[in-house]
Amino acid sequence: VDNTARLSSPAHDTCTAHEHLIITMPSTMKKIALGALATAAVAAAPASAFTLYSEMPTQAITVTTTVGGTSACTATGITAGADTLTVSWTGATVATDGSLTIKLCYDDSETGSKPWRKYKDAIEKNKQCQQTVVESSALATSVPYSPATYDIAIPRNIAPAKYTVQVLNTDPTNGYTQWGETSCAFSIGTYDRLPSSLVGTMSFLIAFSIVAGTAGYMIDRKKQNAAVAAFR
Repeated sequence: VDNTARLSSPAHDTCTAHEHLIITMPSTMKKIALGALATAAVAAAPASAFTLYSEMPTQAITVTTTVGGTSACTATGITAGADTLTVSWTGATVATDGSLTIKLCYDDSETGSKPWRKYKDAIEKNKQCQQTVVESSALATSVPYSPATYDIAIPRNIAPAKYTVQVLNTDPTNGYTQWGETSCAFSIGTYDRLPSSLVGTMSFLIAFSIVAGTAGYMIDRKKQNAAVAAFR
Protein backbone atom coordinates (compact mmCIF):
# COMPACT_ATOMS: atom_id res chain seq x y z
CA VAL A 1 0.00 0.00 0.00
CA ASP A 2 1.27 3.45 -0.87
CA ASN A 3 1.16 5.15 2.55
CA THR A 4 2.31 8.42 1.03
CA ALA A 5 -0.79 8.47 -1.16
CA ARG A 6 -2.99 7.69 1.86
CA LEU A 7 -1.52 10.60 3.79
CA SER A 8 -2.28 13.03 1.00
CA SER A 9 -5.84 11.84 0.47
CA PRO A 10 -8.69 14.11 1.72
CA ALA A 11 -9.92 11.40 4.11
CA HIS A 12 -6.69 11.69 6.09
CA ASP A 13 -6.18 15.43 6.09
CA THR A 14 -7.37 15.66 9.71
CA CYS A 15 -4.88 13.08 11.07
CA THR A 16 -2.55 14.23 13.84
CA ALA A 17 1.21 14.33 13.43
CA HIS A 18 1.49 11.19 15.61
CA GLU A 19 -1.00 9.35 13.39
CA HIS A 20 0.86 10.40 10.21
CA LEU A 21 4.09 9.11 11.70
CA ILE A 22 2.59 5.77 12.76
CA ILE A 23 0.89 5.21 9.38
CA THR A 24 4.19 5.58 7.50
CA MET A 25 6.00 3.15 9.84
CA PRO A 26 6.60 -0.54 9.08
CA SER A 27 4.03 -2.83 10.75
CA THR A 28 6.36 -3.98 13.57
CA MET A 29 7.29 -0.45 14.52
CA LYS A 30 3.60 0.53 14.38
CA LYS A 31 2.82 -2.02 17.10
CA ILE A 32 5.64 -0.74 19.28
CA ALA A 33 4.58 2.89 18.84
CA LEU A 34 0.92 2.15 19.55
CA GLY A 35 1.89 0.22 22.69
CA ALA A 36 4.00 3.13 23.91
CA LEU A 37 1.14 5.58 23.36
CA ALA A 38 -1.28 3.31 25.25
CA THR A 39 1.15 3.00 28.16
CA ALA A 40 1.57 6.77 28.30
CA ALA A 41 -2.20 7.25 28.31
CA VAL A 42 -2.63 4.85 31.24
CA ALA A 43 0.18 6.52 33.17
CA ALA A 44 -1.39 9.95 32.63
CA ALA A 45 -4.83 8.81 33.77
CA PRO A 46 -5.68 9.78 37.37
CA ALA A 47 -6.30 7.10 40.03
CA SER A 48 -9.92 6.12 40.45
CA ALA A 49 -11.71 8.12 43.14
CA PHE A 50 -14.72 6.76 45.01
CA THR A 51 -17.53 7.98 47.25
CA LEU A 52 -18.52 4.64 48.84
CA TYR A 53 -16.57 2.46 51.28
CA SER A 54 -17.70 -0.63 49.36
CA GLU A 55 -15.98 0.62 46.20
CA MET A 56 -12.54 0.56 47.82
CA PRO A 57 -10.30 -2.26 49.07
CA THR A 58 -11.12 -3.09 52.70
CA GLN A 59 -8.64 -1.70 55.24
CA ALA A 60 -5.93 -0.87 52.70
CA ILE A 61 -4.45 1.54 55.26
CA THR A 62 -3.28 0.27 58.66
CA VAL A 63 -4.06 2.75 61.44
CA THR A 64 -2.80 2.89 65.03
CA THR A 65 -3.33 5.45 67.80
CA THR A 66 -1.43 6.39 70.94
CA VAL A 67 -1.93 8.82 73.82
CA GLY A 68 1.18 9.95 75.66
CA GLY A 69 3.17 7.12 74.09
CA THR A 70 0.68 4.44 75.20
CA SER A 71 -1.64 2.61 72.82
CA ALA A 72 -5.03 4.30 72.96
CA CYS A 73 -6.62 0.84 73.09
CA THR A 74 -5.08 0.16 76.50
CA ALA A 75 -4.83 3.72 77.82
CA THR A 76 -7.17 4.81 80.60
CA GLY A 77 -8.49 8.24 81.44
CA ILE A 78 -8.34 9.69 77.92
CA THR A 79 -10.03 13.05 78.34
CA ALA A 80 -11.63 15.38 75.79
CA GLY A 81 -10.14 18.86 75.95
CA ALA A 82 -7.04 17.67 77.80
CA ASP A 83 -5.31 14.85 75.88
CA THR A 84 -3.64 14.62 72.47
CA LEU A 85 -4.26 11.68 70.14
CA THR A 86 -1.35 10.60 67.93
CA VAL A 87 -2.53 8.87 64.75
CA SER A 88 -0.06 6.79 62.71
CA TRP A 89 -0.60 4.88 59.46
CA THR A 90 1.05 2.68 56.84
CA GLY A 91 -0.06 1.58 53.38
CA ALA A 92 -1.33 4.93 52.11
CA THR A 93 -0.47 5.33 48.43
CA VAL A 94 1.09 8.74 47.86
CA ALA A 95 -0.73 10.68 45.13
CA THR A 96 0.23 13.98 43.54
CA ASP A 97 -1.78 16.76 45.23
CA GLY A 98 -3.46 14.12 47.42
CA SER A 99 -3.78 14.15 51.21
CA LEU A 100 -5.36 12.27 54.11
CA THR A 101 -8.54 12.83 56.10
CA ILE A 102 -8.79 11.62 59.71
CA LYS A 103 -12.18 10.83 61.22
CA LEU A 104 -13.30 9.88 64.73
CA CYS A 105 -15.95 7.15 64.54
CA TYR A 106 -18.31 5.82 67.20
CA ASP A 107 -17.65 2.19 68.07
CA ASP A 108 -20.42 -0.19 66.97
CA SER A 109 -21.41 -0.59 70.63
CA GLU A 110 -22.21 3.14 70.76
CA THR A 111 -24.60 3.24 67.80
CA GLY A 112 -27.35 0.88 68.99
CA SER A 113 -30.72 2.62 68.85
CA LYS A 114 -29.19 6.00 68.00
CA PRO A 115 -30.15 6.80 64.38
CA TRP A 116 -28.03 9.96 64.45
CA ARG A 117 -24.97 7.68 64.64
CA LYS A 118 -26.08 5.25 61.92
CA TYR A 119 -23.47 3.79 59.54
CA LYS A 120 -23.89 4.55 55.83
CA ASP A 121 -21.82 3.27 52.93
CA ALA A 122 -21.65 6.76 51.41
CA ILE A 123 -18.56 8.25 53.04
CA GLU A 124 -19.87 11.81 53.29
CA LYS A 125 -23.18 10.60 54.77
CA ASN A 126 -21.75 8.11 57.26
CA LYS A 127 -23.09 9.43 60.58
CA GLN A 128 -21.07 6.91 62.55
CA CYS A 129 -17.98 8.96 61.74
CA GLN A 130 -19.48 12.39 62.41
CA GLN A 131 -19.69 14.28 65.68
CA THR A 132 -23.04 15.79 66.60
CA VAL A 133 -22.40 17.77 69.81
CA VAL A 134 -20.79 20.35 67.54
CA GLU A 135 -21.31 19.26 63.92
CA SER A 136 -18.05 17.99 62.48
CA SER A 137 -17.33 15.47 59.73
CA ALA A 138 -13.61 14.99 60.47
CA LEU A 139 -10.94 15.49 63.11
CA ALA A 140 -8.44 16.67 60.50
CA THR A 141 -8.33 17.24 56.74
CA SER A 142 -5.53 17.89 54.21
CA VAL A 143 -3.12 15.86 56.35
CA PRO A 144 0.22 15.30 54.54
CA TYR A 145 1.42 11.76 53.80
CA SER A 146 4.74 12.32 55.53
CA PRO A 147 5.84 11.70 58.28
CA ALA A 148 2.93 9.19 58.48
CA THR A 149 1.94 10.40 61.94
CA TYR A 150 -0.27 13.27 63.08
CA ASP A 151 -1.08 14.76 66.49
CA ILE A 152 -4.66 15.86 67.20
CA ALA A 153 -5.80 17.64 70.36
CA ILE A 154 -9.05 15.91 71.31
CA PRO A 155 -11.79 18.57 71.12
CA ARG A 156 -13.49 19.43 74.40
CA ASN A 157 -16.96 19.03 72.86
CA ILE A 158 -16.47 15.33 71.99
CA ALA A 159 -19.19 13.21 73.59
CA PRO A 160 -17.99 10.69 76.21
CA ALA A 161 -18.07 7.34 74.36
CA LYS A 162 -15.98 4.57 72.77
CA TYR A 163 -14.37 5.43 69.44
CA THR A 164 -12.18 4.20 66.59
CA VAL A 165 -10.06 6.34 64.25
CA GLN A 166 -10.44 6.17 60.47
CA VAL A 167 -7.96 7.43 57.87
CA LEU A 168 -9.02 8.07 54.26
CA ASN A 169 -6.78 8.78 51.28
CA THR A 170 -8.25 11.79 49.46
CA ASP A 171 -7.50 12.69 45.85
CA PRO A 172 -7.52 16.23 44.36
CA THR A 173 -11.15 15.84 43.21
CA ASN A 174 -12.22 15.26 46.85
CA GLY A 175 -12.98 11.64 46.08
CA TYR A 176 -11.41 8.78 48.04
CA THR A 177 -9.01 6.03 46.97
CA GLN A 178 -8.19 4.10 50.19
CA TRP A 179 -9.29 3.81 53.79
CA GLY A 180 -8.37 2.08 57.03
CA GLU A 181 -9.51 2.06 60.66
CA THR A 182 -8.05 1.14 64.04
CA SER A 183 -8.66 -2.49 65.00
CA CYS A 184 -9.73 -1.65 68.55
CA ALA A 185 -11.80 1.02 70.24
CA PHE A 186 -10.86 3.38 73.07
CA SER A 187 -12.89 5.45 75.52
CA ILE A 188 -12.91 9.23 75.76
CA GLY A 189 -14.20 10.86 78.93
CA THR A 190 -15.64 14.31 79.58
CA TYR A 191 -13.28 17.08 80.57
CA ASP A 192 -13.91 18.32 84.14
CA ARG A 193 -13.13 22.03 84.21
CA LEU A 194 -13.26 22.23 88.03
CA PRO A 195 -10.10 21.24 89.94
CA SER A 196 -10.62 18.82 92.83
CA SER A 197 -9.60 21.48 95.38
CA LEU A 198 -12.33 23.80 94.13
CA VAL A 199 -14.88 20.99 94.20
CA GLY A 200 -13.98 20.35 97.87
CA THR A 201 -14.29 24.05 98.73
CA MET A 202 -17.67 24.27 97.03
CA SER A 203 -18.90 21.20 98.90
CA PHE A 204 -17.83 22.72 102.23
CA LEU A 205 -19.52 26.04 101.46
CA ILE A 206 -22.75 24.30 100.46
CA ALA A 207 -22.76 22.23 103.67
CA PHE A 208 -21.91 25.31 105.78
CA SER A 209 -24.69 27.35 104.19
CA ILE A 210 -27.21 24.60 104.99
CA VAL A 211 -26.10 24.42 108.65
CA ALA A 212 -26.01 28.21 109.01
CA GLY A 213 -29.40 28.58 107.39
CA THR A 214 -30.93 25.94 109.66
CA ALA A 215 -29.39 27.51 112.79
CA GLY A 216 -30.59 30.96 111.78
CA TYR A 217 -34.08 29.65 111.22
CA MET A 218 -34.16 27.95 114.63
CA ILE A 219 -32.91 31.10 116.42
CA ASP A 220 -35.43 33.29 114.63
CA ARG A 221 -38.22 30.85 115.42
CA LYS A 222 -37.24 30.82 119.11
CA LYS A 223 -37.32 34.63 119.25
CA GLN A 224 -40.75 34.71 117.64
CA ASN A 225 -42.09 32.18 120.17
CA ALA A 226 -40.66 34.24 123.05
CA ALA A 227 -42.28 37.41 121.72
CA VAL A 228 -45.66 35.71 121.42
CA ALA A 229 -45.40 34.35 124.98
CA ALA A 230 -44.66 37.87 126.34
CA PHE A 231 -47.98 39.20 125.03
CA ARG A 232 -50.06 36.44 126.58
